[in-house]
Amino acid sequence: MKERLVALANEIETIRILAHEVHVKGFFESDFVLYDVPEFLVWKQAIYLELEKINKDKFIENTVSILDKFDGYSDRRHFEELVGALKAILDNVDYYYEEAANMEETEKKRIIFISHATADRCYVKSFVELLEDLGLNEEEIICSSIPPYCIPLDGKVYEWLVDKFQNCELHVMFMLSENYYKSAACLNEMGAAWALKQKWSGILLPGFDFSDIAGCIDSTQISIKLDDDKETLNFRLGELRKNLTEEFGLREMTSTVWERKRGDFLRKIESEICKKKEAIDEIIENVVLDNIVNANDKKTINMDSCVMLVYAAESSTKQILISSSLEGKTIVVDKVVFTKKNDPRNVARWMSAISELVSQGYIKMINANIFEVTYSGYIFSDQIKDELKIDVSHEFEEYLVD
Repeated sequence: MKERLVALANEIETIRILAHEVHVKGFFESDFVLYDVPEFLVWKQAIYLELEKINKDKFIENTVSILDKFDGYSDRRHFEELVGALKAILDNVDYYYEEAANMEETEKKRIIFISHATADRCYVKSFVELLEDLGLNEEEIICSSIPPYCIPLDGKVYEWLVDKFQNCELHVMFMLSENYYKSAACLNEMGAAWALKQKWSGILLPGFDFSDIAGCIDSTQISIKLDDDKETLNFRLGELRKNLTEEFGLREMTSTVWERKRGDFLRKIESEICKKKEAIDEIIENVVLDNIVNANDKKTINMDSCVMLVYAAESSTKQILISSSLEGKTIVVDKVVFTKKNDPRNVARWMSAISELVSQGYIKMINANIFEVTYSGYIFSDQIKDELKIDVSHEFEEYLVD
């Protein structure tokens, strides 16, 4: 702000030489006319705008009034008055910009914005507690799923977030995971942070790898991986502590205290990893037991469905895709096209297989055009692949029964 006014004042002599003469005998004569010079008009408006931003007093009001007096008849006198006023303002520039400077300093608060998927709340809660241990307070953290850092009661979510993105200096913490990339809200937050050039750090939650980072953020920026090897993770968390202490002016803590706080955090993360592993093991055990108990009376499925399931489970995408065109529907798994004949009868055959796999719980519908293999689908696929001796490197037609 101050620099802008100084730059405008430095253009005084450049503007002065733009004055021209006007001689209309018996009507209007002057050897210094500026009021109709385009460059002067732009310069004058820029000064006017700058004076509107600073501390107002009688002197500033008088200076602003000079800007309105240029009419061609007495432009020299008004120009010299304006030059003198600008020099006086610059001589007292700290006074005139003191309040504006204070406003600028307090205009944007520094805040950590934790962008995360609600499904990852257990990890996020532990991370918020670590920030609290570092000394960050309620006014310096935004985390939508952890009270009291969440959106206020009766607040409109998007309006509230837009206000924070526009009026605060945010340090965005992206809590990256498979859940994060499935959330439209998370991807919107990532896009907003990128568009507004907000500072950010990446925190990779357990099970998520560096190669999985996608979207508009720079995947080459160093991030923290919460299931990294112990030495690397301890070092990265130490860097984070140092950076946040400097950025937010936090009180320094001794290395002994920090090691205890960091240890508490890592134990919480390890505990959550164990809980999730136990939950997965329980699911596996239940599925296996169910397969054993119901092995004799389990409903068999069509051979078409078995073949499609094995090819989907062994594919890179683990998905069955349906696309439509003027010629009809096409059903594919990776590069394997099941509806090669592309006739209504053939399409109906494979749509029936998809319907059967959904009803058995071996695949689930993501949307009308995408179906994904479920965990029980993987278990059943492994079983029938061996029993039916299906090799997905071969053409699927080899295994069909017409």
